[in-house]
Amino acid sequence: MNSPVENIKNEKNQLLKKYIVERFADYELLFERSQNAILLLDTAGNMVRVNQTFEKLCEYTAEEVLTMKLQTFFPLDSLDNVFHHFHKTSLGQLENFDCQLNNKSGAILDVNITNIPISVDNQIVGVMAVLKDITLLKQKKAEVRKIEEFHRVLTENVLDTIVCTNLLGKIIYIYPSCETISGYKAEELIGTTLTFIVHEEDWEKANADRKLSYLGAGSIRGKYRIRRKDGTLVWVEALSKPIIDPDTQTIVEVVSVIREITERIKTEEELWSRKKAFRELVEHSPDAVLIVRDKEIIFVNETGIDLLGANNAEEVLSKNLLYFIHPDYHQEVKDLIQAVFNGETVDFRDYKVIRGNGAVFDAEIKGIPTFFNNHYAQHVIIR
Repeated sequence: MNSPVENIKNEKNQLLKKYIVERFADYELLFERSQNAILLLDTAGNMVRVNQTFEKLCEYTAEEVLTMKLQTFFPLDSLDNVFHHFHKTSLGQLENFDCQLNNKSGAILDVNITNIPISVDNQIVGVMAVLKDITLLKQKKAEVRKIEEFHRVLTENVLDTIVCTNLLGKIIYIYPSCETISGYKAEELIGTTLTFIVHEEDWEKANADRKLSYLGAGSIRGKYRIRRKDGTLVWVEALSKPIIDPDTQTIVEVVSVIREITERIKTEEELWSRKKAFRELVEHSPDAVLIVRDKEIIFVNETGIDLLGANNAEEVLSKNLLYFIHPDYHQEVKDLIQAVFNGETVDFRDYKVIRGNGAVFDAEIKGIPTFFNNHYAQHVIIR
């Protein structure tokens, strides 16, 4: 029986095959005749299709390429960069970067790569990598900056919207996928400014982020609300970067990659609310509550501070739980913590607990598996 992970991989591979058969066929001629080298990869990094330009670039036949590993084509010092950008694209992000490529004859070529996520049924099932040979451009040191900054190769599967604005903030280009996010067609937005759709309460922040980008702060990431054509509000995240003319070294426009993050914001807000409710519940519990990780106390509520005879939380935190347990019961508490670590809930049992002043008292202790600050931990109740 396949593992859940293998089942997911198989499902994505089937969706990728479906995409190639049903949808990619429309682009077959463009794919094969493109002046840029193109290869399709599944989410595991296995090569599925390459075009003739890629064969010429790497000097391998398509049959040879499909039996080779992706890392075969890149020098060691480029591998981290290649896999870093591949991973980000497999999560749905458009990536553009420069690196070097080895061909069959041993020559090292400079290439500019645009990784485009392939989306089918709202799942990222593969990556389309578009490679442009910029070896001569590197040698001539001409037009390289613009290639590094922005590559206009996009497909209908891109999850993001690309917006180009001039220095006055006027939209001079926007990718047609803007309609999915905003409800407006591209032609309705070209010529307007971002304030046309950005919520008025977020204008100041959006303008401040743009100014930071102009001042040479590099890539600026911001979250804003935009008002859709139907009047509803959605959250978006924008990554903005200035485009610099390679000859004059002046900023000529700003490119922003925009993605809707409404569901992510809702999830974050719900998570924050749950954390707040949990903390309030624990803080006001009539029982002493300790959160323990590797036997070290990392949280204690007010009842716990009083019960253990401490003056404040600092006198309890970072101490080993066994510090407050009578030596005769150390092994039993170790067993309790181990059981909870293994995912078991251990009901109340009798122990002897030592207060900060050395006084010993009888207590009941219960252990529950929990998740605290994004790590597994043990929820210990003492009464």
